[in-house]
Amino acid sequence: MLLAHFAGLSFSIITIFSAALPQPPQDHSTGLSAGSVLPSQLLYPGISSLNATSAENKITISCDGPRYGQNLRVTSCRDIFRFIAKADHQITFGERGSQVTYQAPLPYRLQSPDGVCFVQVVLKPGKTSGHMSSTEIGQAAYTLFDVCVVRRGYGGIAGNPGGDNNLEVAIGSYKPSVRCNTGATPGPPWRSCVNIFADMRADRDPIVFGQRGPGVQRKLPFFLQSMDARCSVKIDSTTPASSVSTWYELWEAVNAISYMCVRQKEKGGKATRAGSLSNIYLELSDLSPDVGSSVMTLPNSSAVEEDLLSPMNGVQNFSAEAASPSLVLNVPFEIMNGTLWGNSSVLVTTPDDGAQVGTS
Repeated sequence: MLLAHFAGLSFSIITIFSAALPQPPQDHSTGLSAGSVLPSQLLYPGISSLNATSAENKITISCDGPRYGQNLRVTSCRDIFRFIAKADHQITFGERGSQVTYQAPLPYRLQSPDGVCFVQVVLKPGKTSGHMSSTEIGQAAYTLFDVCVVRRGYGGIAGNPGGDNNLEVAIGSYKPSVRCNTGATPGPPWRSCVNIFADMRADRDPIVFGQRGPGVQRKLPFFLQSMDARCSVKIDSTTPASSVSTWYELWEAVNAISYMCVRQKEKGGKATRAGSLSNIYLELSDLSPDVGSSVMTLPNSSAVEEDLLSPMNGVQNFSAEAASPSLVLNVPFEIMNGTLWGNSSVLVTTPDDGAQVGTS
């Protein structure tokens, strides 16, 4: 039983869920008001990943509003789960541009169709690569969604999600400044645009972008183009003044346009207000770069990420588990479906009864 097997932890966990967590409202369609943060590295006994090699592998959850956002929109975060396939094969992730051998580059982000919520895979501090499955990403994200987003309105991060446990999964908020095209002309293909945000730089080193002048490190306009030349991103500024930004900020913008416009509406789009002066914009389309402009054609080296983000028709995903209008369990979908892990005990919190211990 959970109380006997985890005697040192059960009381504190029950106290946390019965005393510190307010009961969720009847309507989960809006973000919840902020409250006190759950303790960092909260331990969930008995919850293991599908491919864990040890029964001692346990997901840890930390809800962190200041870092990952507050008042997250529940419906937006729920929409992400239809993009996460249930697949158990292990995928190696590594920092893009590094010397590490990897199949999928980091940062790796899945984003809601309205752009305001994301699930992101990150490296655990001190690690250079890690592997986990798409199912394990979904499990960790779903646990975060239930415990942090639904119950608290907070973003957060999950540790020990499975695989080799060198990776962590975060859920958080993003404030897009994106406008999608509205004309009848279709936009660029999704897979072509995945090639861009999967293979472009995404480091956080500050760079001076500008049209001209001393100190400019990256002259604008500048184009990123997919290998098949069917998707391109124009990066330019609305004023001659130079502006400081990072490739990470620009990567976030390209990712947002791709999810909000290309994937959701099959259109191109434009992101604005990037850079220290809010004068950098990014325009994603299927148009060829301007003649004489600086163009970087990106190698299509992230086929695994393209497959991850473009699941085939009929592939099972997590959308059914996240579709409930009244989520009450703080455990992954396997436990909701009746699979009990580890010591065959789970901690269940309901809006009516407070904390309860369920045993097989």
